[in-house]
Amino acid sequence: MNTFKFTVYLTPYWNNTPNTILTISYFTTSSYSYSASITGPGLNSAVTFPNNNSGCATNVIPSSVYKTGASMPYEVTITTNSPTLSGRVINSQEVGSKADGAAISYQGYFFSNDAGADNDWNDCVLNLSLFNDSTD
Repeated sequence: MNTFKFTVYLTPYWNNTPNTILTISYFTTSSYSYSASITGPGLNSAVTFPNNNSGCATNVIPSSVYKTGASMPYEVTITTNSPTLSGRVINSQEVGSKADGAAISYQGYFFSNDAGADNDWNDCVLNLSLFNDSTD
């Protein structure tokens, strides 16, 4: 198995009141085997997605970790039997706006293309999304 590392940066610009939630979604569309592990600020342990199992994980980011306007690096480790893996990271993007003009979410993405004959860039995909003002 081969291991590839990438970093996705999330940079939110709202206050962390009362909670900020990080959701991470993962899927693969390849004949190769994939597993993903994500570590970073506010995660007590790595979020893992084994054996091509699509999924979503939700985590509360503590106020002691979060700083308005500061980039938070999330390291993505991909393990695969593909001999090569090209990865593309899209760092923090503001998505949508609330009635008061504040961002609904800040999101970052990881896209990849493996050693297959196609050039599809959806072989292993991760989406990291921050949401604020959560009481859930």
